[in-house]
Parts: sequence; C-alpha cells; structure tokens
Amino acid sequence: MQLPFRYLDSVAFIFCRAPEGLRPIGTGFFIELVDAYDGAAIMSNYFVTARHVIENATSKLGAQSIVIRVNELRDGVKEVELPVSEFFQSLREGSADVTIARYSTPSALSGIAPVALWKEPIFADMNIGIGSKTLTVGLFHRIINKNRNVPIVRTGSIAAMPFEPIDTGYGDATMYIIEARSIGGLSGAPVFVEIPGWEKPKTFTGVTENYFGGVPGRTPGLAFETKIEMTSTYKLIGLTHGHWDARLSAQPSGRYEVSREDLERINEGLSLVTPVARVRELLEEDHMREELETYAKKYLETFKNRGK
Repeated sequence: MQLPFRYLDSVAFIFCRAPEGLRPIGTGFFIELVDAYDGAAIMSNYFVTARHVIENATSKLGAQSIVIRVNELRDGVKEVELPVSEFFQSLREGSADVTIARYSTPSALSGIAPVALWKEPIFADMNIGIGSKTLTVGLFHRIINKNRNVPIVRTGSIAAMPFEPIDTGYGDATMYIIEARSIGGLSGAPVFVEIPGWEKPKTFTGVTENYFGGVPGRTPGLAFETKIEMTSTYKLIGLTHGHWDARLSAQPSGRYEVSREDLERINEGLSLVTPVARVRELLEEDHMREELETYAKKYLETFKNRGK
C-alpha cells in the first residue's frame, strides 16, 4: 500500500550554507504533541533530527546555523534558518542519537504535516516485531530538486528489536536494527512501521435497503449490512542513525563517506534506528521541562492577551 502523503509532508531537508550554495547534510521531521503545564494543555511542535547531523554541521563545516527547507502548501519551497543553539540534546548517558528544536509557529510552514506523537504504540498488541515492514522517508543527496522537496522512501524490515544496548558515539543505547541500506542524507530521517490492515480490521455495521438485490417480484426491505475495512496504517518507530558502526567523515565535496574498512559491514545492509521513545525521554529531562515552562508562560500570556 502507498504511504500516505502526510508522512512525506512531515519531512524537511537540512542544509548548511557554503560558498557554492546550500550543502545538503541530512533529514529531519516535524512532530506535534500535547504538553501539560500547570493544568493547561499546550500544543507543542518540534523539529527532530539525528544529533550527529547538527554536531557535524558545527564541528566539521563550521556552521552556527542550519537551513531547513520545507515545501510550501502548493508550489515552491521555503528556507528557514535555525541556529544550532536552539537544539536540545539529552544529558543522560546512552541517550542515543537524537536532538530536537522547538518550532513555535508551524503555520509559517504551510506545507508541513507534523507527525502526531500522542502515545507510545504497544507493538505487541499490533503484532509488530522482527520481520515487520519499515519505510524510511528522507533526502537523497544526489537529487536535489530546486522547486520542491521530493523525499525518497526506502523499504526494509525490522531485523532486531531494541533490547540489547549497542555501542554508539553517545554511549551504549538500545536501538532498532533494520534490514535497509542507509545512504548519505538519510541521517535523522523518520522510520515508520507498516501495520497491515488484516492485523487491525475495522468493522462497520449499518442499515441498508433493497437487501433482495433487485430480485423481480420481491419488495425491498431493510437489513443490516456489515463491511470490513482492512487498510494498512503506519506508526513512527524512530529516526535513522546510520550504517551499522560506520565512521562518517566529511569530504571536500560536503558528502559524507565511510572509511574503507567499514565497507564489508555496510554491504551487510543493516541500519540502526533510534527509537522514538528516546524523544519522549528527552522531553521529560529537567532542562527540557524548564524550557517548556519558559515557553508555556509566554504562550499562556499571549493567549490571555488575545481576549483583551
């Protein structure tokens, strides 16, 4: 089944400014969730990407800001400059490769459809696990359309669930291993798992007329009719970390390449995926709660002033 367009519209491409123009460095995506503060429910919007994408932009390319390029509602693209200082990382060891930045005015990004992050999916109830189909949506750095972001979708499957800690650049962290080749530009890209329609069928029962099907001589009457809908759905499970144990290095061209000794490992076709649970855990850390408090006070004050 085709991935709904709203998931494609949640993705944005990340660039750095360079003398030759914008240089692609990765992928990010928008999420929305309801934060609770002082008895009030506040809709929050965040831009999510891999932590190493932002850190490479500063340490290897000398950038103090990144450019997020998103699609306009109809035609064209919009470029939004975002200082790297606005990104928040986890302060815990083994927090994995994730960073987020609050984006408080998503209406300026008319073509964006954030992914709702309401609650942690219970995969056991959905029969999701090893072998389940995955879809990664992100930037293909070799094809950059000037007038429109055109993300690619790479399919794969879950090879291992996040049970055993894996050594990463940010400490040991539990991550998904998926059977899908990672390429330059997909770092930070959202990864969805497909829930086949037959796993969660929806049943609709209603009253219908003409239950005799137009048989001559029979008077139409009323009857109950039951329909079963088996449409596949998709759940966000995390974001792309990269090749299994690959060492990324920036080349003069700006592309990220892997060292020769890692080629055999990459050819195994395995990628690491940071679970979306790491995003939730980051949002619950003390420095993020303090950031929420600052934002919430401004948000509620603005809301009160609208009625005056």
